[in-house]
Amino acid sequence: MKKEKYIYIMVSATFTKVGKMVRFATKSTYSHASISFSANMDKLYSFGRFYHCMPFIGGLVSETLNRFTLKSAKRVNIKIFKVPVTKEQFYAAYNRVQEIAADDEYAYNLVSAATFCVKHGVERYKTYVCSEFVSHILRIARPDLASDKPDCKVQPDDFTVLLKDYEIYDGALASYDKFIDIENEEYFRKFSKFTQFMQTCGFIYRRYLHFVTDASGEEMRRNKLE
Repeated sequence: MKKEKYIYIMVSATFTKVGKMVRFATKSTYSHASISFSANMDKLYSFGRFYHCMPFIGGLVSETLNRFTLKSAKRVNIKIFKVPVTKEQFYAAYNRVQEIAADDEYAYNLVSAATFCVKHGVERYKTYVCSEFVSHILRIARPDLASDKPDCKVQPDDFTVLLKDYEIYDGALASYDKFIDIENEEYFRKFSKFTQFMQTCGFIYRRYLHFVTDASGEEMRRNKLE
């Protein structure tokens, strides 16, 4: 089948504390992965935090390139891959992202992130880390390029091997010709320490404790019906 469209996958070495810890713990070059469906990459999709000041509250996010600079002049290294796909593959992948976006039960896979050094990735119901999500979408778009590993065990560095034939940029984010420094006020929104604490506790309870209990109960109910 003729490849008529492209998806764009970017890996980055972010300067967040979490990003630095990930690279240190895994001895990797990159700590984040995102996917875009447009050539100018004005919108990237990934799983990450909703607000910079609250690293434990996250899910599917729509990112802009300037989000990764953290309003600083520090060099952020990235690699970008332009992957050819058919129209059918493109829309299958895009529609899957929109399906996840429309389901507010999806959340960031905190358990996998917190235990990665020991477990090397844990699959959990309706949760992803960034590279797990991108691997999932790549598997839909180009199953021939997907990793042999389960999605939950894929790291950002793995894409540099899987997609090496499709690399179109390697260097500083600020030097990339599509980079536009658009202010992302919502991501950098400030909250008081008390609000951060209360929102984090509420989010963890709703998405990981209460929700997991409900999901387990639903699974048991389905098994009974079968």
